[in-house]
Amino acid sequence: MAKSEKISLKLLVDEKKNKVVLAEAGQDFVDVLFGLLTFPMGTIARLLEKHQKLPQILGCYKNLSRSVSDMAVDDFKTEACKRQKVVTLNPIDPKTSKSCTSVVADSGFVKRNTKFIVSDDLIITPMNKFSTIGLLKKMQINMNDFEAQSICIYKAELVNILRASLTSSSALTNVLSNLLAKEPKKES
Repeated sequence: MAKSEKISLKLLVDEKKNKVVLAEAGQDFVDVLFGLLTFPMGTIARLLEKHQKLPQILGCYKNLSRSVSDMAVDDFKTEACKRQKVVTLNPIDPKTSKSCTSVVADSGFVKRNTKFIVSDDLIITPMNKFSTIGLLKKMQINMNDFEAQSICIYKAELVNILRASLTSSSALTNVLSNLLAKEPKKES
């Protein structure tokens, strides 16, 4: 991913707490997040050493791995994409992958034109009205208390999401809260 390339996200934000509740994301963002699982831990440490020392916890990084296990095979391009634990993929630009299968013309992990819900702690589920409603009920969210915002993120935010996934259980809030509008407009 070039420094100037952007990924668009729609966020559900608790404005009072300045907290990202969840993000609606496309293939591009989810492929990058799943691509983070392909980094050897040594590479992760080298990437992040200039940011801060990592605590002994794995934050919500473990949720990324669990999301791959929990998602149905149908949500991936191939069964091999779901099964494959180590792939030859550039995590910051999954489209340069030679992973999963050579039959698929475009690369990455998940199917194109699929929308996903990404929670603040990086639990990823395919988006449909039932999964979204279920997640909101589980989180005991009253929709009147929240605002929808659209933002764009770049490579710097993706590296910071990697860092936050290892050190926090609120990766999206930690990285994206400074990008949130102070007085967001409601989206329809």
